[in-house]
Amino acid sequence: MGQLNEIVSRYLQDNQTDITNELLPQTLNELNIKFSEKDLIHHYEMLRSLLDRVSESLLTSKEATVENETGYDISNYFFDKGVLLKHTINVLCVFRLSLLKHLRQSDLFEDSQIHEGFLILEEIMFAFDVAIRTTTQNFNDKAQKNKEVMEYEYDEISAPVVVIDKSRAVLPLIGNFTPRRLQNLIENTLDQVSSKSVNTIIVDFSGIATFDTFVAKHLFDLIDSLKLIGTKTIITGVHPSMALTAVHLGVDLSKIESYGQLRQFLSKNSKPMYK
Repeated sequence: MGQLNEIVSRYLQDNQTDITNELLPQTLNELNIKFSEKDLIHHYEMLRSLLDRVSESLLTSKEATVENETGYDISNYFFDKGVLLKHTINVLCVFRLSLLKHLRQSDLFEDSQIHEGFLILEEIMFAFDVAIRTTTQNFNDKAQKNKEVMEYEYDEISAPVVVIDKSRAVLPLIGNFTPRRLQNLIENTLDQVSSKSVNTIIVDFSGIATFDTFVAKHLFDLIDSLKLIGTKTIITGVHPSMALTAVHLGVDLSKIESYGQLRQFLSKNSKPMYK
C-alpha cells in the first residue's frame, strides 16, 4: 500500500466523527428522509464504525476487506423496526457519493497524485460495496430465519384436534401444506388423539388450499395410521377434484364414512357434550 493510502486512512480515522456529522444530514436531506433522534444516533454510530472499516480497507487486501466486513445494521436495529432494506441501502449509497466528493474537494490529493487518488477512491467504493452486499445478505438471512420461525410456530398451532364430546373430535385442515407442516400434522394428530382418548375423529378437508397427490398421500397415510391405533376416521368436505386425486392414488373412499360438509355430519350425529 502506498503512502497516500496511509494518509487517507489516517484522515478517515481521525475525522470520522466530523465527516459523519457533516455528511449524514446532507444524505438525509437529499433522500428526503426523517429519522427519530434514536434512529439518528444509530446511524451516526454505524457510519462511524463503517468509516473505521473503510479506513482499514485502504491498508489491507480486498480479500481481507470482504472477510472483515460485518454489515451496516449489525445489531438488526432497523430490521427489527421494520425499516425497508432499500432505505438503509439508499443511505449508504448517497453517503458514499458524498464522502467521495468530500475527499475530492479536500487537499489530500495533489496534482501529482491524481492517478493514485483515483485508485484510492475505487478502493473506498469497493469497501462500501462490500458493506452493502453484506448488509443485504444479513437482512435476507434474518428475514428467512424469521420466516422459518413463524412457519414453525404456525405449523405447531395450525392443526388442532378439537374435541366435541367425550370420544369424538374434529381435525380441520386449513391452508397450504408444506412437507414439514404435513409431518407436524401427522405427529401432532396422533399424539393428541391418544392423549385425549379420541375414539372417532372427523377430518374436514374443506379448508385445504391445494390438494395434490403429495398432500393427499400423506393425509390418507394419516387416516391409515389412525385406524392402526383404533381410531375411527370420518371425512368431510371432500370436493370432486379431491376424490379424483384419491382414486388416482388407489384410495378406496367407499371404505371411509364421508359427508359433503362438516355440518351435515354434526346435524346428523349431534349429541350432548360430556354426558
